[in-house]
Amino acid sequence: MQADCVECGLCSRDCAFLQEKGSPKIIATAWQEQGPSSLLPYECSLCRLCTAVCPKGLDPSAMFLAMRRELALAGQVRFPEHRPMKRYEALGRSAWFSWYSLPKGCETVLFPGCSFSGSRPGVVAQLFDFLDEIIPGLGLVLDCCSKPSHDLGHQADFDLAFGQLRQILLEQGVRRVIVLCPNCDRMWREYGQEIECVNAYEILAEHWPAAGSHPARKQVVVHDSCALRFDKQTQDNVRLLLDRSGCTVQESAAERRKTYCCGEGGSVPFLRPDLAEQWSRKSVAGVKGLLVVTYCAGCVNFIGRKVEACHVLDQLFEPGAGGRPVKAPRTYWNRYRLKRLFRRRPQTGQCGTRQQLSTLR
Repeated sequence: MQADCVECGLCSRDCAFLQEKGSPKIIATAWQEQGPSSLLPYECSLCRLCTAVCPKGLDPSAMFLAMRRELALAGQVRFPEHRPMKRYEALGRSAWFSWYSLPKGCETVLFPGCSFSGSRPGVVAQLFDFLDEIIPGLGLVLDCCSKPSHDLGHQADFDLAFGQLRQILLEQGVRRVIVLCPNCDRMWREYGQEIECVNAYEILAEHWPAAGSHPARKQVVVHDSCALRFDKQTQDNVRLLLDRSGCTVQESAAERRKTYCCGEGGSVPFLRPDLAEQWSRKSVAGVKGLLVVTYCAGCVNFIGRKVEACHVLDQLFEPGAGGRPVKAPRTYWNRYRLKRLFRRRPQTGQCGTRQQLSTLR
């Protein structure tokens, strides 16, 4: 990083964190010469905008994640402010909310993720039924991908939790996971190994019917998830689905590769809410009263505090229902209701919580 960074300033132009701390080269040099700073890497949102704009192809975001891992491995830092995220993750894996419904011969499962299940249980059920018509024997997995531990640098915790999840599915014959959440997408693509990860929007774009006549098409702006800022296919598929739902997408100055973090990234709000707020404001600047559509339930919650926002699947399955932020404890109640709904459906094959299926090995 020190040798290749030319300190052109492009990475800090839109990043309040780098404007405050200095260039990645300055930060890396200080880290090596003066020793680790326990707070600094946790002030980065890990959104990878710096990576997207770097003319040298460097990845400063990966450096800040490595710094987090170094601190965690050395046992130097476990911020109490991060306990809510760790608790959220643990509950997602718990017997309260995890549920595996794996029909006999199941090779493909829908993995909707924690945030979407907690905010839109009805849409999860509708999406599952739609996909089940396309993919016979489709299974469902309600569980957590453990990305909070991954991003906090608690790599051992992540490896253990995600490894168990992956192993359960492999032992049950599952070879493909369909994801909705951009964060789940990244985790499955990077760590799924033998299990293929497919984005639900790819399947929907292939099978969702074309829109009929729309004399008054809705004008919307797309907020691309920073987790998938380099995934052009998903970005294109989301825009295609919006077009088919009767929307006209207005271009934005900060979209696709150069999208802004909604403010939630990297668990920054727990330690530096001021930096998170700056990202949040940037992400909705210039919207001019238009509906903001995203494909991340977490982004809807953060952006929805400032402007009208919804999820692309809201537009497909529940148009006009709105996308107001959903908070705990409602999110937990929604996840419990969703689990109960699928438990009551006729079951064949293997079903149970993470804990029950992990004891079958």
